[in-house]
Amino acid sequence: MRCEAQPRSPEESSGINSARRTDKYVERAPEVATKQIAKRESPMYEIFEAGITLTELLVATVMIGIVMIAVISVDLAVRHSRQSSSKDALLTAQVQAAMTKISRDAGLTVGYETDSGIQQFSGGSNTICFRHDVADAQGKYSPEFFLDDTWTCWEAETTTGSLWNCWNLDSPPPGCSSVAASQKKKWLTVTDTNFFEVVMTPENQIDRINIQLTSRANPAQARNPLTNPEYSLASSISPPGLSR
Repeated sequence: MRCEAQPRSPEESSGINSARRTDKYVERAPEVATKQIAKRESPMYEIFEAGITLTELLVATVMIGIVMIAVISVDLAVRHSRQSSSKDALLTAQVQAAMTKISRDAGLTVGYETDSGIQQFSGGSNTICFRHDVADAQGKYSPEFFLDDTWTCWEAETTTGSLWNCWNLDSPPPGCSSVAASQKKKWLTVTDTNFFEVVMTPENQIDRINIQLTSRANPAQARNPLTNPEYSLASSISPPGLSR
């Protein structure tokens, strides 16, 4: 005789499921209790348990903003400092190179009491020219003979401040504008075009030449130590080729 399983009533099924869940809760009880204890012992538990008020949240936001502003300010200052250092280094190198060339040209001047070999012009530009002795076909120099000499000039344009150098000239011109492009070069822009002074002795001889070059990264703008540095260099030259 075959026995057939009778279906459980809803009450019986609910009771069995409830018993199973109870068994699972009992089995996991130690694990859950351990996690709860660890959570309560954490230093952050009291903070999260107490909660964060709106005022505290606003204060924290403001403090984070202040810190970010400080960080950004430092970053911008460092960047400006680097840019200023680069501009200043380039400007210094340009002015020093021009001063070295002018000093060399002045030092090679040949002349004597009544013909110093130095001529200066003013007006549309301020120009100073130096006479140089050149070697003949045999490589010999003749400082006392001027007909084969050449001139080199330095000109500062009063309108633009451009400092030009022109060389290998048969006679001293009042400026370099009419000289061929292959015989002239622009060195830099000066903020003061009165860049030289010829000082005479009581005997009306040339004692020395004072040179001062002042240039700015951007001459069209005002001087600023960070964004637009300015550099000035002065020198006093006494050409040894001049007789006194």
